[in-house]
Formats: sequence, structure tokens, C-alpha cells
Amino acid sequence: MEMINCSHCQKEVEKSKVIYSKIIYRDREMKWDSWKKRYISKAVVKSKIMPFCSGNCASHHQMGMEG
Repeated sequence: MEMINCSHCQKEVEKSKVIYSKIIYRDREMKWDSWKKRYISKAVVKSKIMPFCSGNCASHHQMGMEG
């Protein structure tokens, strides 16, 4: 029986009972600006799929990432 930690509360959950949810968040990346001829830091929207013990933990983690 394999156990996985919840991404929000760190509780151990059986792999068969894990809920995977897509978390959307803001991040920064270095992008080439052809007008300035250098790299600049740009805000981008990213997403990743994370394991959770319940839908409640997934929604709380999403709200925490939104700020």
C-alpha cells in the first residue's frame, strides 16, 4: 500500500484515495525582449497537477495560491 502526502495539509493518504487537482498560479519568467535586446522578467500564468486528500484541501490550496 503506497502512501502519498497531501500537498496542502501534508496528511498521508492511500494512493487509491488521492484526488488530483489542477492548481493555477502566477509566476515570473525571464523572456527575451527584442526591442530592448535583453532578457526581462515577465509575469506568466502557470498550472500544475497536485495530489490532495480531499476537495476541501484542493480548494484551500488554490485560494492560498491566488493570494
